[in-house]
Amino acid sequence: LTEEEKSLTAKFLANHEKSMMSLRAQTLSNGFAPAFVFISPIMKGSSGK
Repeated sequence: LTEEEKSLTAKFLANHEKSMMSLRAQTLSNGFAPAFVFISPIMKGSSGK
């Protein structure tokens, strides 16, 4: 990987982490915890490529 690619990957992962955290917070505050259980594996699957 080039330095630029590493930087972009790091940024993507940081943003992904933030969005997952906010999604989790929203989900829990809205009382839709079960929905997150279904969303999480899908997100993990899509980010695992």
